[in-house]
Amino acid sequence: MFLKFNAYPLAWAVCMFALNLGRLQNLPNHPVFFFIYFDKLAHGLQFLILSFLLTVGLSKQHYILSLRFTAIRSSLIFCSVYAGVLELIQLVRAKEYFEWGDLLANLIGCGLGVCLFFFIYRYKFNN
Repeated sequence: MFLKFNAYPLAWAVCMFALNLGRLQNLPNHPVFFFIYFDKLAHGLQFLILSFLLTVGLSKQHYILSLRFTAIRSSLIFCSVYAGVLELIQLVRAKEYFEWGDLLANLIGCGLGVCLFFFIYRYKFNN
């Protein structure tokens, strides 16, 4: 039952990991909208999708009740740690480096994914 609702976020996390490791060159660093650069937008969007899918999956599953009732908090913690791990992996890779801006874009994407969950599901905040 747990994987029934969380297969999509797990698949998306694996795809993000593979794309992060398999990247041959950096994303273009051109402004898309005033001060928002394309690479930061891509970082934010991928974590927006991950946190939204994970929050939906955790709130619908019935296997681990503690995760169901703390879906938002658990999703934010997992996505934040995952964002940090992906950025730290870049420290050990050749020709890549840790960027605080990327980490900030990832964390903003995590928060926006939860906001999207609130907007779509009209979730009542009981905690």
